[in-house]
Amino acid sequence: VLTLEPGTYQYRYVVDGEWREDPTNPQTAPGPTGQPNSILHVP
Repeated sequence: VLTLEPGTYQYRYVVDGEWREDPTNPQTAPGPTGQPNSILHVP
């Protein structure tokens, strides 16, 4: 179990050796390489 502090987090998945954003999360922001990162808001 992972506990996250309140805040906004960016994340990506590795699928078949390639980085991908979360297909079930429409909230994204550009990452450092310009690729979209998925966004998670923890209240």
